[in-house]
Amino acid sequence: MPPGKHAMIVVGVRVRPGCQQRLLRSSWGKRWGKNEHIKVTDDYVQQFRNVWVGTRMDELTCASKDKFIALAGIYQSVLCVRQIARQGSVGTDVITPCIYSLFQTDAGSVTEVFGTPGSVNAGARELVEQLTGKQPWEQELTRYAITLLKLERVLAGRRQLVEDIKAGIEEARAKLDHFPMLHPNLLAHLADIYSRTISRLQPRVMAQGDPCFLQLSDNQNRIRALLLAGVRAAWLWHQVGGNRWQFLFWRKTLLMAALDYLRPAWH
Repeated sequence: MPPGKHAMIVVGVRVRPGCQQRLLRSSWGKRWGKNEHIKVTDDYVQQFRNVWVGTRMDELTCASKDKFIALAGIYQSVLCVRQIARQGSVGTDVITPCIYSLFQTDAGSVTEVFGTPGSVNAGARELVEQLTGKQPWEQELTRYAITLLKLERVLAGRRQLVEDIKAGIEEARAKLDHFPMLHPNLLAHLADIYSRTISRLQPRVMAQGDPCFLQLSDNQNRIRALLLAGVRAAWLWHQVGGNRWQFLFWRKTLLMAALDYLRPAWH
């Protein structure tokens, strides 16, 4: 297996009344699962294919660049949250990739989840500045990001909430025929999905900023929709093999991936 890649193979199937289990073996070796194996049911596998995971997503490579893009997606979402909370507005070019990602259930690559190449440059640049120390470590952004990573792990264990989000996203998708992606009605729908599902989980995300901006209902909807997008990016981060320890300690590897991702924007 080439460095940075990961694969799983089905090595056995066990059928029980009303349930079928698959025995998977991972290329990560014995440090994964029990003696490099894990048992999952078909329902469990389907759960992770239904929301944001399309049929082609199983073919994604788990390269460092993929992990960086997913992490940049998280940072771009929380950057938008901070901008709205503090200043009451955010650039269309920055928020659009975040909202766009919520509707991508059959993306062929990690990059395509957010749109065209370079769509999460804003989040990528902020992440690079934090990793290189060019700016003082932004505790607020890091706190948001870590909280979203934790929430995604909690959500992954709540099958009914996953199904509720899936249904809500499909309802929102139907509205795209009538409203542009950033229309207040569509953002309100996405905010309602977040309020009915993820906001009930712990830990809670508490946005901090100017009360004058935070009290506006349109801003509240945009923030909740962006938090939903942040959890979606965290889902993607774990899907391509990312974990909390890599987020905290993979500085050099993430920086190398960042240079690769941002290079076109610097030319």
